[in-house]
Amino acid sequence: MKTSIADNGKRTRGRPTTGIRAPIGVRLYPEMEAALDDWIASKPEPRPSRPEAIRQLVKLGIEANPPAPTLDEQIARQEEKIARRLPTKQSPKKGMAVLRKGLAENDLRKLVEKKSQE
Repeated sequence: MKTSIADNGKRTRGRPTTGIRAPIGVRLYPEMEAALDDWIASKPEPRPSRPEAIRQLVKLGIEANPPAPTLDEQIARQEEKIARRLPTKQSPKKGMAVLRKGLAENDLRKLVEKKSQE
């Protein structure tokens, strides 16, 4: 009886993938493609490839518009703000600090009420 062959000799089609994730196909309008090429040309040598340029531009866009803070993050920031408001020693600015602390506490109260309504 013959033994079976473990390797059937078939190869995967196409190029081997080198990325970590599935590729994302993007189609650009001609004016966007020209703008991308202009942006690449404005970079010093070695210039980025188109995919690398797109990755860099996406990163810049995300950093320029960070996601809005959650309600819990807003409450934590407001609590930190209140803790920093009152000066430790007497100063002519103490009256304004007390006023600002009161406003910050009012804002915190509103945020906590908003969270409890969710």
